Amino acid sequence: MKKWFVPAVVGIMSLTPTLASAAVYQFNFTSVGAATPLTLTNGPLSVSLTGSGDPGGFEVTPTFFPGTTGDVLFTPGTKGQTYETLTISFNQAIQAFSSFFARDVTSQVGDLVLTAYANGKEVGSASDPGTIPHNGAFSQGTIGFSGGLFNEITLQDSTAPNFAVADLTATYTPGQPLPEPASLSLLGFGLAAIALSRKRLMH
Repeated sequence: MKKWFVPAVVGIMSLTPTLASAAVYQFNFTSVGAATPLTLTNGPLSVSLTGSGDPGGFEVTPTFFPGTTGDVLFTPGTKGQTYETLTISFNQAIQAFSSFFARDVTSQVGDLVLTAYANGKEVGSASDPGTIPHNGAFSQGTIGFSGGLFNEITLQDSTAPNFAVADLTATYTPGQPLPEPASLSLLGFGLAAIALSRKRLMH
């Protein structure tokens, strides 16, 4: 066995998180009149919500959509802000996120766009136009993302001036820190070393 093979394997094992049970945490809005910036806590997780037009870019209002729990976070905010970007930041690395949403359908083109970040670096995105409910005022649906670990989400709609979110849900497994750049480099080196060793063994 090559001398570099063992350190590579050890390096990968050190990056493997301790197995723990994943749990799902939900965050609901229950204080009508509260506005961004806003912080919610559920057990070990806390989430900070900020709007691009803060203070007051988004505001908690009574729910006006079927199937939601509690109130909703809605823009326009306290000063009539529109075309806001909502940033959702977690205090821990999470592995999945979803949210109910509703968007103004006076401008039907486009989607609500979710982008996920790990310490400021984009890790993936998703988009959804929603479906039009019976009252014809808003399109609504659920948008989510899972893939790797991340600690920040942005929600933005470039075509609908107003949107609302409710029932934020995060999946969290204790002991899963976000990988640092140096750790990512070590992981890449380890995987490359294993691939090279397997290739040599096959010849």
